Amino acid sequence: MQLQMRIVATVLAGVVADCCGVSAWEGAASARQPWGPNGLGVSVLEESKPKLPAGVLATLVQMREAIIARDKEAYMRLVVPGDGPMGDPIFRTEQSRWCDDWVKTPVGAISIEGTAANPPVGAGATARDDGLERVYADLKWIWRYPASEQQRTRPLGTQSLVRPKSVQFVGLFVRPRGGDDAAWRYGGEVWVTVEKPPAPQIGFAGGRVKFEPKFGADNEDAQGDEAVLAKVASIAGAALPEVRREVDAFFGVKLTCVQEIKFYRSMKHLQHSIWLSYADPLGGWNEPGESIKLMATGARPQRIKQLLAHEYAHVVTFTLGPKATDAPWWMLEGVAELASAPYRPEAKPRRDRQVGAWARQDNLAEWEHLAAFPLKPEHAKYMTHVYVQGEHMMAWLTTRFGEAARTKFVRALCNGASLDEASRAVFDSPWLALDVAWRQDVMLLGRDGAMPMDDVDEP
Repeated sequence: MQLQMRIVATVLAGVVADCCGVSAWEGAASARQPWGPNGLGVSVLEESKPKLPAGVLATLVQMREAIIARDKEAYMRLVVPGDGPMGDPIFRTEQSRWCDDWVKTPVGAISIEGTAANPPVGAGATARDDGLERVYADLKWIWRYPASEQQRTRPLGTQSLVRPKSVQFVGLFVRPRGGDDAAWRYGGEVWVTVEKPPAPQIGFAGGRVKFEPKFGADNEDAQGDEAVLAKVASIAGAALPEVRREVDAFFGVKLTCVQEIKFYRSMKHLQHSIWLSYADPLGGWNEPGESIKLMATGARPQRIKQLLAHEYAHVVTFTLGPKATDAPWWMLEGVAELASAPYRPEAKPRRDRQVGAWARQDNLAEWEHLAAFPLKPEHAKYMTHVYVQGEHMMAWLTTRFGEAARTKFVRALCNGASLDEASRAVFDSPWLALDVAWRQDVMLLGRDGAMPMDDVDEP
């Protein structure tokens, strides 16, 4: 889940290929006709660009065609498997959810331009006797969405489209050594990887921190140079054992997975890695089975710990039950914020001041308005409430009932219980009664954020 804002925008569909420098834009209806005022042009040949193997170019074309056709199965056949010598189970999980987005929200046009790139220094690109061939490609993705739901119903090539979005990064293509042209598989972005080995003496299961090498791609919103990114990765690797220990203790669990973290140089790249339709700014992201994705916001240890703690709290929450991703969004974000609060010394006073102000202004949200991601358009004004009001309620429940009860409540929701069912089972109280009591208490918050101690029940 996202650390800050998470709203789905509508955007994207269509085109692509870049062979030996061939960049083709086309819709599903016509591969050669220009799109007039809505198009981005027709085929262009740029002989000066380096050449990619024909098989890689064919893979790019097939990736584009699968997206246009909204054919997830065809696209996933072009992605590295989850196991074996070429296997990357985390990336494959991420790509599967990435496909679900453009199946649900089809694009109006898409282009993937690819040219050969030199092997990146420090990204494991040296010769390896692992039986695999690797090709590195400078990939530029450009896509557009229909301008409205009405336009979405029109045939591709005739739709009015929004302004194009784009992102550029170096991608990896892999095949068994000596394989034919059809054997190339897309392996995602190229990373510099910092391994954090297990440390049984402190109960640390191990970690893997990845960051983007610098290639000179035209990412105008890229953050930091190579040295800064390396420092961020180093700080994250050093902080990971502590963060995992503290967050595991917060939930009363002990995870044994090797946690993967990816730091992105570009906000556009981070958004693109989540969904093509993702449009809101964010600091971090996690979904079940995926890496923790973070923006490379600079080498500030406390900020990195805060981001890690919030996203790792999602990792833990997703293990508490099979319905975790369907649990109330405010709970998922609220408990993640509470778990990261030790790394935000200002969290409690700011949280209390804000919630107290909302209470006095009659601006507290109803919980059902904060429950589903994305928020309905009429409830979009409550985005901040998802995090702040959600954290305050989780802190309030902890104060009244204790940490173990709070986690039992979270676990019940992650196993599909409704708010009222979980509240009655864990707190022996209807949810409505707890909500009323909470709203009465927050009205007592002073303007300095302090709640009179006489009015706070002890655990």
